Amino acid sequence: MSQRQIADTLGVSPKAVSSWETGRVEMGADHVLNLARLLRCTPNDILGYEGEPAGTRGRDYEIRATEEQYLQMYVRLAPNVREALHTMLEATMKGHRPRKA
Repeated sequence: MSQRQIADTLGVSPKAVSSWETGRVEMGADHVLNLARLLRCTPNDILGYEGEPAGTRGRDYEIRATEEQYLQMYVRLAPNVREALHTMLEATMKGHRPRKA
């Protein structure tokens, strides 16, 4: 895909795509996720991470439909709303043990 095609699909300028490619500017998490979907790869592929995601050693992890919905909603939130949601989740999780999958 050309920079123009990627930029048009992600709703950014071709200059932004060029800046990401050359490393002058870091991609935001929402753009990493959207680009991964566009290119049908993982965010780790885009970020160059070759290890296994934390907590998934020896098993494949598949995102459930509800988790995908949450992720899609999250990437559309304004940064300040994401921060507020993160704060709320941290406060809620204090003292709670994570459930086993």
